[in-house]
Amino acid sequence: VVDDDPVVVQSIFEILQDEFSEYSFLQANGGKIAAKVAEARLPKLIITDWDMPDLNGVDLVKLLKSNPLTNDIPVIIATGVMVTSEHLRYALNAGATDFLRKPIDPIELKARVNAMLLLADQMIEIKLMGQTIQETNEFLNYLINLIPNPIFSADLFGTIQIFNDAFREAFLKNLNPVNTYYELFTDEDVFNHRFQDEQIIKGLQQNIR
Repeated sequence: VVDDDPVVVQSIFEILQDEFSEYSFLQANGGKIAAKVAEARLPKLIITDWDMPDLNGVDLVKLLKSNPLTNDIPVIIATGVMVTSEHLRYALNAGATDFLRKPIDPIELKARVNAMLLLADQMIEIKLMGQTIQETNEFLNYLINLIPNPIFSADLFGTIQIFNDAFREAFLKNLNPVNTYYELFTDEDVFNHRFQDEQIIKGLQQNIR
C-alpha cells in the first residue's frame, strides 16, 4: 500500500487483514520508495494513492511498467481528487489495472483486491506456460539438431516452419532464405510435389469429415 498519509494506509490494512490474512502487507509513504520495495519484494498487488509529493501514483505506475521485474504487477490507483472519467482514462492508459475512489468503501476495496489477486495468479500461470513452451521448443530444437540428416517441417502451403542445422547446411548455405520448400526444386518437380501434397491434403480432409 502506497500513500503519504499513514492513516489511510492503516485503514486499508484494517479492511483487508482479516479476509486476506494469508498475505503479508507492505507499506511505503511515497512513489520512489514504493518502486524500490516493489523491485525488491515483487508484491502480488499494489494499491497506491494518486496525489503524492515525491512521485505521484500515475508516474509510479509508469516506472513499474518500465521495469521488466515489476511490469506484470497489477496496480490499483486510489484517489479522492482525480475522480473524473478523463482521470480514469489517463490512469488506465498509463498502465494502472484498476481505479478506486476515496473515501474508500470497504466492500468495494475487498472486491477489487480479490479480482486483482485472481488476475495476478492468472498472469503468473500464463508466464509459467510461456516459459514451459519456450523450454519445450528449445529442447525440440536441440533434438532435431542431433539428427545428421536434413529434416524440416512445413505447413499446408509448403512454408517451412522448422528445420535443423543439417537442412540449413545442405540447402540454405548458399541461397537466400527459402519461403517454401517448393523453391528447392525445379519447375517440373515443383508441379509433381504440389500435386502429391494436394492429394494428401484432400485425403486428410475427407478422413476428418
